[in-house]
Amino acid sequence: MCKWIKRIFVSMVLFCQLIYLPAAIAYKPDVHIKITENAVLESQRVQSALEGAGLLPAGGDLEQTTLKAMNLSEWIQYGASWEDNIQIWWGEPQDIAFCHFYNPVTNQGYTLSSGTEIGQSLIARSHDFTNEWSYEMAKKLYYAALIGDNSEILDGDITRMRPGWVPHLLGPITDMTEEDRDQYFAWTLQALGHTLHLIQDASVPAHTRNDLHGLLEPYEVWTNNKLKYLEENDIFIGDGSNPWTSWNQHTDIIVPDVFMDTNQLDASDTEPISGSGQGIAEYAYANFMSEGTIFTYDLPVKPDDSEFFTNYQSENFNLDVRPVNGRDMTFVYLRNKHPGGVEHLALAGVLHPHPISSAISYDVRWTTNDRKV
Repeated sequence: MCKWIKRIFVSMVLFCQLIYLPAAIAYKPDVHIKITENAVLESQRVQSALEGAGLLPAGGDLEQTTLKAMNLSEWIQYGASWEDNIQIWWGEPQDIAFCHFYNPVTNQGYTLSSGTEIGQSLIARSHDFTNEWSYEMAKKLYYAALIGDNSEILDGDITRMRPGWVPHLLGPITDMTEEDRDQYFAWTLQALGHTLHLIQDASVPAHTRNDLHGLLEPYEVWTNNKLKYLEENDIFIGDGSNPWTSWNQHTDIIVPDVFMDTNQLDASDTEPISGSGQGIAEYAYANFMSEGTIFTYDLPVKPDDSEFFTNYQSENFNLDVRPVNGRDMTFVYLRNKHPGGVEHLALAGVLHPHPISSAISYDVRWTTNDRKV
């Protein structure tokens, strides 16, 4: 009887997790892994830091160095993927599913219409020591690995180390073997992967605009469909692709916060921040819209309907003619005129002849769910 009760309870927990799970997923697992892999392999700073810690020989190959049967890059990738899996395995939809949001204007995570924050923000989660995969925990794991002593990590704080879960390493230990230290180094890298996951989530418009989206969130679907492109084009190199020099000027903001929010965007702003010296959450919030929050925030500004009807060929709109069922149709897209803006920000509607007169009538439909957007 007890076994059946337990099975029913587990089934209920899993059902609840499936309800909340979409809220936590900003990129699909493979996308998180690929973004992380590219970031690690292209980062000279990561290479230098690992060499300085004695984990790599000078000029060593990151991919050839292994810890606990996985190379360094794979441990970081694993952490980036495992961040979304925690809620499945540990039954914490309330604690995890709502902790992958951050609004750079309100400095809060996911909030109800009353303004009450649910869970904690991406930034708060990255610094919460009770989160065993936080940035704060990564530093403690690293220190323990360096000195072979985990006295600063209290017994029971590390309870979900997968894979390679080693019970005797979770309690106080002051005389780590080389293998034990390797495990702590591996966990350090995994924790950094979790932190990278949070930074990546801060680049998703829905997660900066308080949009509790579903499984078919357009941006998530689009990035997953572009995974092959990410695999064939390891990294984007262009103007503004190396903004570290700008972020490094914000010495009052600690890592990893500086990558998400540099405290430049304000609720009173009427246009996005220009340049690469802003946090990625600020950029995503101010320059893009999500399906559930289209024009519900001041940035970008919704155009006046009368402007659209009378001046649709202005710089505010981009006309795109393409055939539909053998007939050319004129689609109207809203432009983002701000620096770095996009040509197809949202689909406004379709221009078509009025059946009675020669005037132009309009079917206005603002959406992000369009192949051009």
